[in-house]
Amino acid sequence: MTETKFLLALSKTVKAYKWKLNNNTIVGVARNGKTKGISYDPITALCRYTGKGVYKNNSCGRKTAASKIGIDQCLLKNLEGATTAKFNRGYSQTLRGKIRQALEV
Repeated sequence: MTETKFLLALSKTVKAYKWKLNNNTIVGVARNGKTKGISYDPITALCRYTGKGVYKNNSCGRKTAASKIGIDQCLLKNLEGATTAKFNRGYSQTLRGKIRQALEV
């Protein structure tokens, strides 16, 4: 999955999750299903939304979710940096802006 495909798929999850910034981290709270009210990051949220499984918001859970939805390791590291605001310069910050724009946060 490319960055563009990820952002397009993520933009479709706006109704299924309430997206917000929590301590400068992008978080989505599930609005439906058995896991209603639980927080997810964009990677695990997209995996849950597409029906590929529910995973925890830790490194192992994100890695498994990314492999299920077809995200390679390089894009995964960039997405992790962008959603947690690890870096405030370069590609991570640009990707963070695109994610926030897609999610209307």
